[in-house]
Amino acid sequence: MGRINNINTRDFQFYMMSHLYSDRLDAERNAIRTVTLVAGSLPSRIRCLLKVTSLNAASYKTISYAWGDHSGKSYILVEDRELQVPRNLEVALTYLRKPTEDLELWVDAICINQDDEIEKAHQVKMMGEIFRHSTSTYIWLGVPGNTHARNNRKSEFSMQFNKLC
Repeated sequence: MGRINNINTRDFQFYMMSHLYSDRLDAERNAIRTVTLVAGSLPSRIRCLLKVTSLNAASYKTISYAWGDHSGKSYILVEDRELQVPRNLEVALTYLRKPTEDLELWVDAICINQDDEIEKAHQVKMMGEIFRHSTSTYIWLGVPGNTHARNNRKSEFSMQFNKLC
């Protein structure tokens, strides 16, 4: 028990990440991870599940967003483990999440092991293909400034997510 109490925050995050991303993606087979954004609504936390698949076999939507200020971080649940992501992404997922239907996505900050430089370099090279193979792309422009829009979910999507085909 004493050992666990002596682990610093960075080591603990690395330990959790290494278990979340247990295997490096197979570059030769164009493997990617997709994330299932589990249905829900406020006040429940964002929950996601990871799946490894082939780029050509996957059916998913992509999301494009600004990583924003690197000091603005939030935690979401991925495979029931906390994962630190840019605050802007957590907000985007909150707006995108549906109350009764899961959504299959590819999100760079979640689907790429950010602590594995080899995987990250390969996946970044594949990003053009990943976006081209997606069924559509959501572009997060930020939180609505209009109070009325915040209270109207349909307005939020029409104002904040542009869907590209």
